[in-house]
Amino acid sequence: MSKYWLLFKQQLEYMLAYRATGLIWFLADTTSHLVFILFWLAAFQGKSAIAGFSLREMILYYLGAMFVSAIITPHPQHWLADTIKNGQFSAYFLLRPLSVLGDRLVSQIAWRLFRFVIMIPTLLLLWLFLSGFISGFSVSGQQLLWLILSLTLAFLGQMLLKTCLGLAAIWFEEIGWLTAFWDLLMALLGGWFFPITLLPQAMQTASLWLPFRYWFYFPLSIFLGKLSSAEILQGVMIQLFWLVVAVFIYRVTLKRGIRAYSAYGG
Repeated sequence: MSKYWLLFKQQLEYMLAYRATGLIWFLADTTSHLVFILFWLAAFQGKSAIAGFSLREMILYYLGAMFVSAIITPHPQHWLADTIKNGQFSAYFLLRPLSVLGDRLVSQIAWRLFRFVIMIPTLLLLWLFLSGFISGFSVSGQQLLWLILSLTLAFLGQMLLKTCLGLAAIWFEEIGWLTAFWDLLMALLGGWFFPITLLPQAMQTASLWLPFRYWFYFPLSIFLGKLSSAEILQGVMIQLFWLVVAVFIYRVTLKRGIRAYSAYGG
């Protein structure tokens, strides 16, 4: 455990050294949701609800989406893929007593901590600016506990499968198409662009059978109080199911990947 603590402190030092880069990526993740909020402020002129969402709920949805995108959504795949392609995978993971998942998990937690420090004052300022539209909203203690559990499961599930995307670089020279396809599915079927209730019925049905909905739209629905206790429990159980599936896929991918890996260069 001490080695991961040392790694965590190393990542914090690296993060502080490249804080400008981290700030740019933070802005890239949050700006789009600000644009969506402006869009819905215009779209709701003269309307009380759209697709089951009031204006207040829609604004809160995108404030929550901003938080989930910046804090809960990990991105271990890019660095991992580069490490495989430049031949450093051996030095990092085959010759050192570090697991691939443990290393990436510690790194992502460090970067999420940096983003969290920036996100809190950002959300407070936006909350004050938009207070006229979202006044009266509150989250109960029970909702908050379910929300924390749901976000934790969402983070771990994405972490495992996105690590598998990075490991796919062992077989594919370029994984950009894989990550782009993943991001597209998350945007459409996870509710990143729009609440899922705005999608055609066929896409809403498809989202029920894929994990993306439960990693993004589901936690936001808990936050907004749009789910009953039974629906929350069912959703959390589905999240646990996908987490078990992700663990299995990760273990198989890592085992076969190490057998197939060959280092060139670096």
